[in-house]
Amino acid sequence: MKIAVFEEIPLIRTRLFALLQNHPHRERIQVESPLPREHYDLVLWEGARFTPRLSAAAQLTLVPFSVPVLHPPTAGLLLTGGMEGEASVSFSSIGEDSALLCVARELRLRGESVLPFERPVPFDRNFTLYKNLAAGFALSLADLYFGEVT
Repeated sequence: MKIAVFEEIPLIRTRLFALLQNHPHRERIQVESPLPREHYDLVLWEGARFTPRLSAAAQLTLVPFSVPVLHPPTAGLLLTGGMEGEASVSFSSIGEDSALLCVARELRLRGESVLPFERPVPFDRNFTLYKNLAAGFALSLADLYFGEVT
């Protein structure tokens, strides 16, 4: 699975690497900065405004709900993340060290339909809500990608 992370300060990447240390398929999950003309299963975006030409082609792209999307990508699905009611990806509850990730729309992953779902993910209060959301979403997709639904 290929994941690209576009952010000025690599905190989502740091959080994701920490979570992947114990993932059973960590050797099969590639996390990098987006490269032009590369295709990714998931792009995690954090910036002031979404610019698809700075990003790479992706099956799924997650951007903060508050980020203006001037030009949506021509391929793949653009998802919004945050606590707003219209966000595609959010937390339905947050505890001390875990949260319940809620994906409120149908996704396509590896050519198969994934229905809306909720699942527990780790939560670290040292990171922002969106960074936890993006890392938890990536971790959940990795589990789905490799066929391990809990």
